[in-house]
Amino acid sequence: MFRSAQNAGQTTFPLLAKNQLGVGTGTVGTLGTAAGAIMVLAAWLLATRLASRTAASVVVVGATLLAGSLLVIGSAPSIVWLTAGLVLFGVAGGVTPPSLATAIAAASPAHREKQLARYATVLSASLAGGPLLEAAILYLFHQNVRVALLFFAPFPLVAVAVGMRGKWRRESHLRSGTLDSEPTSALAEVAITRESAPRPSGAQRLVATSDPNTRRPGRAVLLGTPGGRVALIMQLLYSVPFAAITVFGALLAHKDFGLSAAHSQLGFTTFFVTSFISRVVVARRSPINAKRTVFAVCIALTIAGLALIAFGGPAAVFFLAMALLGVPHGVIFPLALSLVASSAHDGHLAAANAGMFATVGLVSAITPALLGAVAAASGYQLMTVAVLAPVVIFSALFAMQWSNVPR
Repeated sequence: MFRSAQNAGQTTFPLLAKNQLGVGTGTVGTLGTAAGAIMVLAAWLLATRLASRTAASVVVVGATLLAGSLLVIGSAPSIVWLTAGLVLFGVAGGVTPPSLATAIAAASPAHREKQLARYATVLSASLAGGPLLEAAILYLFHQNVRVALLFFAPFPLVAVAVGMRGKWRRESHLRSGTLDSEPTSALAEVAITRESAPRPSGAQRLVATSDPNTRRPGRAVLLGTPGGRVALIMQLLYSVPFAAITVFGALLAHKDFGLSAAHSQLGFTTFFVTSFISRVVVARRSPINAKRTVFAVCIALTIAGLALIAFGGPAAVFFLAMALLGVPHGVIFPLALSLVASSAHDGHLAAANAGMFATVGLVSAITPALLGAVAAASGYQLMTVAVLAPVVIFSALFAMQWSNVPR
């Protein structure tokens, strides 16, 4: 519910800014960059210094901030209010996802890749359903994007309520000695793991990365290990296309393919459905040994999808391109998290995850402003061609690391 609400804000605020507040395309890109910059700062300054025992609390705070930000954005009467909402939006996105990923990876070290793939699959399910639900809301309320944003604002708070209910129920079972084996929510599992559950043999014990005896552990993992380097390269490779899709996808669909706001959301649904299917496959097949081949296929699909958008055509081409681009979105993220987790030493996982999220977030933050300038000057098709340049660069870096990709 957090991620579906976050995606609604990411993909819909450009329409509100342009159509309701009269903001230009270049300014839309700058606003996207500002939100991304706040997210990066929150990840670097806060998430890298948090111990795993605080993960449940961080999720609650982040969800509350996201709900508040959507209320501000959805009701914004001016660019100032919209900017204030995007600041809250960025903080929520900076601290919550890396903390949750760290907690999940630490809770089940013996089945880390499968659990992370399941986590990513749940994210894809929310991302597939969220745009479809938003398309219905836009249709029912005559394309009113304010109503859509306000509709999603309570979602993060509902998520907190559901998660805390599971946590309290689990703690009650522990106190009464009747703990069962039913699966719990990620938030409940985090809380129980840190508070009550015995630590399994070989489990990592995460510590606060501000310990003076630990210097730059995130950098040591992401740049000093083969798995960390490959994970970071693949995440960065896809970060530029994903930023372009989330910020400019709806505008591009309307301008170059003649789609309405509701139909553009169906394009996002297509994207996230293929992402969801891909993550289901990853979860069922984990651990995946042929990571090199899988990553190479993801690169090919990314280039093919961007090329289709750049060439343009009927609406069916847009939906096909979004379907192709959804596959690498679904596959790269869980496998990259798995590589980072398997490459991190005790106490380094939180910093490594936060460092990767922050680095990818930095690229995603810079991208909208640059692409917005290109789109304003030359149109969306040339902007899409420009997105191919960093994809080619990171593909070359991946090729250089090909022999070092861990099984």
